[in-house]
Amino acid sequence: MNEPSRSYGTVISLAILLVVMCMLLALAALYARARGDLARLRRQPRALAVESAPQNDALDDLSNQLLAVTVERDALRRECARWQTLVAGLTNDLRAPVDVAALDARLRALQAENSALRAATPAAAQSDTVTLTRTVSILGIPMRERKLVFLIDTSGSMQEEGRFAEVRGAMKVVLRSLDPTHQVDLMTFTTDDQRAPVLQSLWGNLHGFGEQQRADAVQFLMHTTPRNGTPTVAAISTALARYPDVEALVLLSDGKPTDYDAYGVAWERAAEDIAQCNPRRVPIYTIGVGPRMGDVRHGGRQFMERVALLSHAASSSF
Repeated sequence: MNEPSRSYGTVISLAILLVVMCMLLALAALYARARGDLARLRRQPRALAVESAPQNDALDDLSNQLLAVTVERDALRRECARWQTLVAGLTNDLRAPVDVAALDARLRALQAENSALRAATPAAAQSDTVTLTRTVSILGIPMRERKLVFLIDTSGSMQEEGRFAEVRGAMKVVLRSLDPTHQVDLMTFTTDDQRAPVLQSLWGNLHGFGEQQRADAVQFLMHTTPRNGTPTVAAISTALARYPDVEALVLLSDGKPTDYDAYGVAWERAAEDIAQCNPRRVPIYTIGVGPRMGDVRHGGRQFMERVALLSHAASSSF
């Protein structure tokens, strides 16, 4: 009886041992498979990075091309705006035949009305002259004023990007749009090596305008070389005092005043000081020069716009 029982227990033990070994083998296989999957996952990001590298390079090239096209587009827009201003100045005096006929009819009507008024009013009969004032477009700003002083920035920064060369070209167009009814002077402003203002006028007074004066003004600008600082406040205050009969100032500059330490980069204080020295509220038309004037956040543009606003004038740029 004892021998069969012992044999039966041995068989059961061997069966249990076999099951345990099978389970261990299965666990070992699962462990090996898990390690293989983990290693494959670790290699996958590097493989993806290698595969995506050419795509990243292509995206970088495309971004650079888009940036280049954007820069070129903005440059073309500025150039188109500049040429539109020049063409507007050149065509200021041109009229279509229909416009000429309408103006002639209006002139005859005004002359008839004037004759009737002179006949009815003895005091009016003493005057034989009727002055018709036309609006002149100066670099995109319409102006009716006849007595003008042009304040032209000749600081060192005006040499950058050919700004002063553009001012010379623009002023040639402006001077051609003026007529003998205008009285004009030109004043350039910069500083010396000690930062003292240097203000140079063409004539020093309001001068009747004709062909000879136009040639003198062009030569005056051609013999001017930009250098040093920007004494805008001194230039405006001096012009207001030197020309008591001036009807408007036209300021051409590429930015903020830099001449006085008291102002520094605080262009708001400079604009307020200009308003204080202009109690007559002579209009100060401001024209910004250079591409950075296209940025509404740029301090130079904000300064120019504030000066014009405080004097009830207009501002533009090219």
